[in-house]
Amino acid sequence: MDLIAELTAIDTPPHGLSWAENCIKELLAQTQTTEQLRAELKNRDLKIQALILELTHLRRMR
Repeated sequence: MDLIAELTAIDTPPHGLSWAENCIKELLAQTQTTEQLRAELKNRDLKIQALILELTHLRRMR
């Protein structure tokens, strides 16, 4: 879906196009940031799980 092309096709004023384009760019940037944070959170969760398993193993060895 190309929103800018659709807005151009329906004769949207130029300021409306620039506003829509800026909104789309901002949303894409937020999405990328969110995805990066989710990936980081997942990595941290996996590390925590690994440390918990290691700690559990060490406690059982005692």
